[in-house]
Amino acid sequence: MKYRNIILSILGLGLIATSCEDGNKNYTEEFDSVYYYKQNGLNEFDFYSINKGVAQTITVGRGGHSLTGRTIIDLVPFSEEELAAYNKSIDASYKLLDPEYYEMPASVVFDDGVEYKNIDVVFKGNMSELAKTGDYLLPIRLLPQSGSVNKDKNVIYLKPNIIVPSVVMDPTGKNTINMQEGVNETRNFELTYYLDVVNEWNLKLRMEDSEDELQRLVDEYNRTMGVNYALLPIANREYESLVDFPAGESLVTSNVIINNEGLQMDDYLLPVVPKKVIGMPFDVKTDVCYIHVMVNGQLEDITLTKEMISASSTQSGGNIVSVIDGNTKTYWESIWSSNTDPKHDATYGVYIDIDLSKVNKTISRQLHLDYATRDYANAVPYTIVVYAGTSANDLRPIGELTKNKNNLPVAGATWTKDLPNFSLGRTESSYIRISFLESKTGGLTNAGNISSGDQPCVAISELKLSGK
Repeated sequence: MKYRNIILSILGLGLIATSCEDGNKNYTEEFDSVYYYKQNGLNEFDFYSINKGVAQTITVGRGGHSLTGRTIIDLVPFSEEELAAYNKSIDASYKLLDPEYYEMPASVVFDDGVEYKNIDVVFKGNMSELAKTGDYLLPIRLLPQSGSVNKDKNVIYLKPNIIVPSVVMDPTGKNTINMQEGVNETRNFELTYYLDVVNEWNLKLRMEDSEDELQRLVDEYNRTMGVNYALLPIANREYESLVDFPAGESLVTSNVIINNEGLQMDDYLLPVVPKKVIGMPFDVKTDVCYIHVMVNGQLEDITLTKEMISASSTQSGGNIVSVIDGNTKTYWESIWSSNTDPKHDATYGVYIDIDLSKVNKTISRQLHLDYATRDYANAVPYTIVVYAGTSANDLRPIGELTKNKNNLPVAGATWTKDLPNFSLGRTESSYIRISFLESKTGGLTNAGNISSGDQPCVAISELKLSGK
């Protein structure tokens, strides 16, 4: 009987119930409904934390021999223990998303004949703080009250990539304004603020205006940069403590107004930093704009002597004291012969050092230099960096001159003009290094790695310094 029924079934002739099949009236487990996620595994999505709920739609499917009947499927988030086991299995460190940050049904009902159901998991808007503390995960397991699950597709891992909208300020870093002592001037310094999402709200950006905090930022800058700037006095600055971000505007501008009334030759610093967005839990990029107000004043000429001045490299026939003899027909020139010691320095190129301690002099406010090119202008300077400190082993850069930016002279026996003062940052300096990095003949920081042909050199005929 058994074999006859199999043959009839294959032939499509059907079966007539007999006593032989009374024991097989119920389907075996393999013919039960099987439930599964269509989007199984890890599902990442960008989530902007803007106090709005965002729905993620997941789909539960039903397969198997029969889709009849009504079934309830429970949707069960992982416990902490289950997530810990998952993290261990994939060597990860996800954190479990707390129920306060999402809403979802506890179960889904499959009615007769239904093959799939869509479910919305709604993620709530204010996850700003979570973005700072790690990666969060919401794993949801399928648990049918009848039937079975596809063991490879019964868990979905929802991972919100939490993006907190930010306000960004431009410019940041150090920005110098030069003003003249004794000449009342007012300058407008424009700042731009940008919100990196479409602005649907009326927001206000609060700027830092605590004097204690501004002083702390100045002190921190001074420690980092090795200077000693003073906080720009309240009377010499004006800016909005609340910057309006009206709905529809994602970019706004605001001016910082600087005046120099009553300021003497000195260096002042004003840190400008956004503090908080009022109205939404947005981030603020707290990169600081440091407005450096450099008040220029009258400097004293520094008389240079042969004991004070030296050079890292001098071509045979030249002499460094030629730059202080008052004659543009004589000159100093660095070594140009190939493979000749001393080599060019990889950092400073070719340099002239001036040791003010030889005459017991220090300067702390500002420095100015001028020079004249060699009468035969084949090696005029193109790039110069000026350093200051207390010795050759204690130097920091205080400024740069370039041919194009500062209109350095390229003709023979020509003096520089209209060069800027360099700030010494209110730090005592007794050692000056004038570093020539490039001349008309080429770069001067090749450390002498020239085996044939003439190497680049630099030449000047006169040098003058003033400072205070």
